[in-house]
Amino acid sequence: MESALVYTLFAILFRLIFLALKLVVSLVKGILKAVWFILKHLGMGLSHLGTKPAL
Repeated sequence: MESALVYTLFAILFRLIFLALKLVVSLVKGILKAVWFILKHLGMGLSHLGTKPAL
């Protein structure tokens, strides 16, 4: 009986950890995508400014 309870607790804990990791991974992916998007636009803007004659 006790071992079944411990097993259930471990299963729940493992599932929670797995979900947390998935959440963290998706969050990091989203942040990296946003950062890359911003950097790409900044880079485009800077290269665009570079081609224009300085006022």
